[in-house]
Amino acid sequence: MAKTLVSDALKKDLMTGNATILLVDQVSVLTPDTFKDADEMITLKDTLSIVENEPDKTPVQIDQDGGATIDNIYTVGETLITGSCPSSAMEVFDYFYAKSVNQPDVTEPIEIKGNKFAVASAYKAEKKQRKVSMCIMSQSGKTAIAYMNVDLFAVFNWSNVTTTPSSLNFTGSALGNGNDGSMIILKAE
Repeated sequence: MAKTLVSDALKKDLMTGNATILLVDQVSVLTPDTFKDADEMITLKDTLSIVENEPDKTPVQIDQDGGATIDNIYTVGETLITGSCPSSAMEVFDYFYAKSVNQPDVTEPIEIKGNKFAVASAYKAEKKQRKVSMCIMSQSGKTAIAYMNVDLFAVFNWSNVTTTPSSLNFTGSALGNGNDGSMIILKAE
């Protein structure tokens, strides 16, 4: 059997940096047009994280031979995709939050301490749980990872108002996708 894991092959693309995060309503099958008209997110430096948790192992033991283990059952660990999208644009709130039925009246700007606000949008306390397909492309553009079935939600965060822009911290759980693959690795030609 020929070797497949060789140093030169492994060094072709180390996939550092993040250039693009694309989101579309969840689809099962990746096609050339899947991410053509996708929404795009940016993240604060060093906040994007993709962690595939270790599987849980349950030993199958028998009563004989002092409880000998005869097999192991493995349960797939959860894959979490997290990051912080630095924006206070209405569009990002519209994407992640459900709008309230009643909206503020801004036919005349609302003035607060000399500042006039001409746009306002009210949101419910509960967040939208989005079902998306997500594509994360490396800085080099040589590699992308597409997660075809992701539960995604975000929460508002402005933890340090003097040094950190307000952001929406998002968490996605990559889920199974039947026979079509839940994670697809894409390589440039």
